[in-house]
Amino acid sequence: MNSKSKTIILLFAAIFAACHSWAASSEWKVNPNGQVRLIASADRVPAHGKLTFGFQFKTTPGWYVYWKVPGDSGYPPSVQWKGSEGFKNPTIFWPAPTRFILPGNITEYGYAGNVVYPIQAELEAKGATVQVKATLSYLTCNTACVPYKYTLALNLPVGPEKSDPEAKATIERFLELVPSAQKTNEEIQR
Repeated sequence: MNSKSKTIILLFAAIFAACHSWAASSEWKVNPNGQVRLIASADRVPAHGKLTFGFQFKTTPGWYVYWKVPGDSGYPPSVQWKGSEGFKNPTIFWPAPTRFILPGNITEYGYAGNVVYPIQAELEAKGATVQVKATLSYLTCNTACVPYKYTLALNLPVGPEKSDPEAKATIERFLELVPSAQKTNEEIQR
């Protein structure tokens, strides 16, 4: 193969890689109150086993997102997985929240700053990629709330697992903050 042919092959490979962004994180969706993205603990996943990923939020100072039990008002993030392929039974885990006391003695529970809502699912890949497509609806709040809705996506190639050390450590840090099964919502809210 001559050098011109090699150059053409490398060029097509680069274009293909750019069009099929395989990465352990999606692009950030940014708004005035913060940003959100999907992150996965691995860049490449096996056809069967466990998929660990999550929604990573970074809120603007003074703003927060909700826990699974929001408190006196608001609602927790909700997600639809339409268009996803290669996994089933996604379970969202909820790190222990912060209590926010608002004017009028309104109590709410959620997260300010950087937080990951860890998710685990069963892999059952039938093709060359696992496609995570999530339509996420959530509120960011301060003294008032603003609703947002984004579609986030990850395409993870199937093969021998290749961890993303930074994303894996971030997700694991928030998994460690998930209360044990013995703690009830009422105990956490005290």
